[in-house]
Amino acid sequence: MKYSIVVWCVLLVITGCDDRQETTNNDSAVNHPSISSSPDTVNQDKKSKDEQYYQERFKKIVFGTAQLADVREALTDQDAGSLTNTVHGLYAMRWHRGVLHILQDMWQLDKTRYPELAWDLIGKPPVRLALASSMNRIQTSGTREFVEYLRQHKNETHEFNIAQVAVGLGFHGDPADVEYLKSLASGNNHYIVQSSLTALSLMNNPAARDALQDIIVKFKDDPRSSLAMELLQQAYGVQTGIAGPGEEQKNNQPSD
Repeated sequence: MKYSIVVWCVLLVITGCDDRQETTNNDSAVNHPSISSSPDTVNQDKKSKDEQYYQERFKKIVFGTAQLADVREALTDQDAGSLTNTVHGLYAMRWHRGVLHILQDMWQLDKTRYPELAWDLIGKPPVRLALASSMNRIQTSGTREFVEYLRQHKNETHEFNIAQVAVGLGFHGDPADVEYLKSLASGNNHYIVQSSLTALSLMNNPAARDALQDIIVKFKDDPRSSLAMELLQQAYGVQTGIAGPGEEQKNNQPSD
């Protein structure tokens, strides 16, 4: 299986999360009595509309053009995956005072000002992991609680939660987490391997750089070696003489 480079600028792409809560439209039959549709068809149509509705607000958020009302609406999403990505995306609006207040209230689980938000999902992983990661990136001080929350979930069993822990720690950049990320990158779950290698490239420290080089050597006959080489060059400006599967030898020297 070939690995591809994942861009983790503001979001994680969820794969295999089954935490979606079905939505229903009890008014459909009343408003359109002439339409003959099964309940499953009506629910599917409503779900598709909801997805498009939230996707439109998500796009505004990641491009930094959303109004506070758009943000509040986006955070009512009852799909755990898309809500998680929205929380990651709010990093793009870190300049907005209202958004910062919402994020702070979400972390404190203070429902007073925004009772309409999807609090049942906000209070637990994966959304809370996304919140810890975003808050840790946004705040310049007092971030220990966010990092501790991420580290408390290092032994999660759901791959998406583990991926979020990895990338969150990658953004944090503490060399103390390098061995953990290296161990994840040495595992068998393709999604987690990809996420942890990306995290090592985000850390921007010598220990993480060396870990990527170790992965390249240890797994020289594995596709992850090719990804590690690409990340090593992009993040640290280092090329390696070890070729990955199907690749030619490269000079072992920093790029210009």
